[in-house]
Amino acid sequence: MGVVVATRPRLLACALAAVVPIACGRRGGAGEASDPVVRHGSQLVIPPNSPLRSQVGVDSATVAPVRQEFSATATVEADPAHVAHIVPPLAGRVVKLHVRFGDVVEAGQVLVTLDAPDFAAALADYQRAQSALTQAQRTRDRVVDLHDKGVAAVRDTEQAATDLAQARSEFDRAMARLRTLGVDPTTGSSARTLEIRSPLSGVVSDLAAAEGEFRNDASAPLMTVADLSTVWLTGSVQEKDIHSVARGQAVDAMFAAYPDRPFRGTVSFVGDVLDPDTRTVKVRVALPNEARRFKPGMFASMRFIGQAADGVVVPTAAVVEIRDTTYVYAEVAPWTFEPRPVALGAQLGERTVIRSGVGRGDRIVVRGAVLLQ
Repeated sequence: MGVVVATRPRLLACALAAVVPIACGRRGGAGEASDPVVRHGSQLVIPPNSPLRSQVGVDSATVAPVRQEFSATATVEADPAHVAHIVPPLAGRVVKLHVRFGDVVEAGQVLVTLDAPDFAAALADYQRAQSALTQAQRTRDRVVDLHDKGVAAVRDTEQAATDLAQARSEFDRAMARLRTLGVDPTTGSSARTLEIRSPLSGVVSDLAAAEGEFRNDASAPLMTVADLSTVWLTGSVQEKDIHSVARGQAVDAMFAAYPDRPFRGTVSFVGDVLDPDTRTVKVRVALPNEARRFKPGMFASMRFIGQAADGVVVPTAAVVEIRDTTYVYAEVAPWTFEPRPVALGAQLGERTVIRSGVGRGDRIVVRGAVLLQ
């Protein structure tokens, strides 16, 4: 089982010069009784009679499964592929609103009834084309029958066939026009008003129309229907963490509205463009929302959970900082140590991941390292 990683700290060294006097720059033998620590070049030697031997502990660096983890702020958004902005296909007057803000609607449900003059003209055009097609069909059949009896000429049958083809073309055009408006003329409806229906199931998330008003702007929606059964959680991942994000990665989301419960999702999209102002990349996570807990506009915190991988881990107390450089004291001989620069990973409670500088099994000072400064 992997170890969950929190944030990456830097352990600041303490000035403990008053605690233990250290002999600096002394080149004499390692056994001077008055010196708790003797320096030989870069190495520090703790003599046999030094009181530090009881305060300094040495152990081997270990390897443990490490699970990288980091957080990002996020906002709930509706999936644009499941949001319909209902616009009037023709100019007309709103005769009736069949829904109100917040109503749950089904696909195909009537939303608005519109009295549109152009729709009446399109319906009349269809009816004329239908009559012309019926007449052309009858004429062609009659001419063919007369031709079979030797009464009509071949030219007459050819003309009747041409007229029928033209009538069928006009009929198809008129029918396509009505279907573009969302009307199926084959149902036999003779209504002179246009019924605008919902293209999907969802909730009316915005309403900008009132009964009686005239609408002639096809770019201004009457209302918005959104399917919120699945929502997007869009987060802003910092540039330094982009390499740790991938599609399919597990994410835990925390919401202020539900502080005691994380919600698990997976990364479905990682942006390809870095925002130059915030130095972040957009990452989207799809969250199931059957209970409609998540509302577009909610803020959340996304915690990304990486794959577990083995890493070198040492006690945090083993890490010291000297002049802005992080070190551990490595044992090069019994009770002989030298500072070794290391690159830190994340902190695992009371342990810290070492990315470089220390390997598995290396013996280091794990207790009292600050006393060797």
